[in-house]
Amino acid sequence: MEDPARRGVWMLIDRTYLLLSQTAGCLIPAVRWSSRATCCFHTAEHTLRGWSRPTISVFESSPPVVLALVFSLTVGAGLLDAEARSATLDDADSHYKQAEVYAQQGHFEDVIRELEAARKLSPLSPQVHRALGLALLHEGYLVDAVTELRKTVSLEPGNSEARSQLAMTSMRAGDFEGATGELQDVLASNPRDLMARNNLGLCYLHESRWEEAAHAYRQLISLDPAIPEAFYNLGVALKHRDEFEDAAAALEQAVELRADFPEAKTDLGEILWQEGRLDEAATQLRTVCQMHPNFTPAYYLLVEVLRQKNDFTGASALIQATLQLDPQNPSAYQELAMIDKQRGDIDGAAAAFHRAEELKKISRSLQAARLAIDTGAELLRHGELPKSIAKFEFALKLDPNLAAAHFQLGLASWSQHNRPRATAEFQKALQLDPHLKPPRNFVAGAR
Repeated sequence: MEDPARRGVWMLIDRTYLLLSQTAGCLIPAVRWSSRATCCFHTAEHTLRGWSRPTISVFESSPPVVLALVFSLTVGAGLLDAEARSATLDDADSHYKQAEVYAQQGHFEDVIRELEAARKLSPLSPQVHRALGLALLHEGYLVDAVTELRKTVSLEPGNSEARSQLAMTSMRAGDFEGATGELQDVLASNPRDLMARNNLGLCYLHESRWEEAAHAYRQLISLDPAIPEAFYNLGVALKHRDEFEDAAAALEQAVELRADFPEAKTDLGEILWQEGRLDEAATQLRTVCQMHPNFTPAYYLLVEVLRQKNDFTGASALIQATLQLDPQNPSAYQELAMIDKQRGDIDGAAAAFHRAEELKKISRSLQAARLAIDTGAELLRHGELPKSIAKFEFALKLDPNLAAAHFQLGLASWSQHNRPRATAEFQKALQLDPHLKPPRNFVAGAR
């Protein structure tokens, strides 16, 4: 049986995977931690109001402490394999222990340097590869982190924790298909792995596989019925399947478990609205707006409800307040235009419609760019270099300041042996997002 303290340490380690909200073309939906220290994701999808892009809220632990715990589990607890403890690898052990010291000091580039030295001396040590993968991930070397964690799994195929970490890193890289395979392998060997079950559901949600997502979260709830985010994600999946009664029940349970849950409360209001229960929807959404005055999805939905109730004065006042919070959202101007039109203010409606169209054009361009990045990344993973480059170039025509597109174009150019272009693209990506660092072997001049 697994030592509970050791499991707790690894759950802390997994938090390091969520320090950055954006990576190469991929956003991870919000992550929260239940009172039982179980890592759970939820997506804040409000498709009717145009709020389908996820956000992130991270409960962070201290990265130096987390990585120091990794080292204590391997070095201090004597978990290095026999090969790593042989006489010829004493220096590898020294580098590993020095990396622990640097981790405690927060000097992660030095951690990486020492672990790379340990890897050179002990290339078959899964613990070295795993610790190096974590350190690389913390410093933003996503491509290198995937490589090291994949090597860990190849050396220890039965290590479900390493597989889970590889899956989470693959998700960060936008490879949800690869992450799904890893998580299914983890669950095949340990069906009670809560984190793997949760993350598999997240993969299904991202791919709009609603039935499979609902099944995954029902299984998670059967294993631990005290995780509010599991009920929320179940409600999201069921809502997309138009199973409103069951969705509402799941969302109500999420709120019961965690009262401070505006996403779940807003989705409950949306279900009431879709069922035509306008008064109940308005009451529900007003409560959300009062308790969470900066949560704009509830405002937009309440405006729609009030407009349908012919309460144009209330809707107009609310949309003006919403524009103070979110002045660049086209939905707000669209709602304002419709309200003005229904009130007979033709000039006001025309101006609001015009502004809404301007913002919609920008929004459509950004959505198209993100889709192009995701498609290009998938093509790149399958070796379709010219097609992937075309996708990244298209994304950058739509928005030249997309760091993820520059980063992926750098990877593709590097694969084509076009080092000058790769260098330029990596530099641009790094300027726009300091977390998107080029692969270390590119910096070293490899390939």
